[in-house]
Amino acid sequence: MNLYRKLRHYAGIFIRVRWIPSLYLNFRLLPFKQAIKMPFIVKSKVKFRNLTGKVNFQCPVKFGIVQIGKDVDEMPISFVPAQLRIEGRLIIKGKVIINKGANLVVWPRATMTLGRYVMICSGVTVKAVENVTIGDYAMISSGCFIMDSNIHCIRDLATGNVNRPNNPIVIGDNVWMAMSAAALGGARIPSDSVLSRYSFVNKDITQWGGVFAGSPARLVRPGAARLISFDVERDVHDFFFSDQQAEFYTTDPGIEDVKDDSIARFFRI
Repeated sequence: MNLYRKLRHYAGIFIRVRWIPSLYLNFRLLPFKQAIKMPFIVKSKVKFRNLTGKVNFQCPVKFGIVQIGKDVDEMPISFVPAQLRIEGRLIIKGKVIINKGANLVVWPRATMTLGRYVMICSGVTVKAVENVTIGDYAMISSGCFIMDSNIHCIRDLATGNVNRPNNPIVIGDNVWMAMSAAALGGARIPSDSVLSRYSFVNKDITQWGGVFAGSPARLVRPGAARLISFDVERDVHDFFFSDQQAEFYTTDPGIEDVKDDSIARFFRI
């Protein structure tokens, strides 16, 4: 029975992976010894706009570390191909999902860092002109926009001065950017924080922590954080479905001790 399950598992992988674009992506971006391990796999339509940059894996290089085109949110924009433009340096620290319809852009002199178990959902644009860092276990929900530059410059007519157009972005560990939230140049979002739907950040808010909302975002619920474990989250939903009168489900207080195996199933190939 175990042999049957393994065979079925590997057969499923073979069917789900789009091998031609996967092979092209790996051998175009990576040295042969890494490319042959196929750390990038493509699972749906993808558009390669430019692949002249470099990838630095700060983790063991294994098959399917980065899944491109895996649909995790079933949003309408998931019908659109993912797009990749990697002209600068892309740092990968662990497993990453880039959903259908997502757009990843690293400009020639830029660096983009993606932490472990980062989930970039459908319709998300992440553009690094200088430097964008996304921490471990971050979830960037559908429609979010992350860009560290105004791109176009504004000139003061009285002095002729032009302000710096680029300002690095740092998104901490365990951050949840809810649907259509935006982080622009200068955004520093603390670990274990939530950026609510349609919120906007372009400054350092790391002196706080909790749930942020509004444009510009302000702290509306200090001392709160996203529940990271998908297993515990499932238990929470089951609990409230079974008890319609319950007001809360109690977990251990304090920062969640995240275990990789509690979310790894979501990153299976």
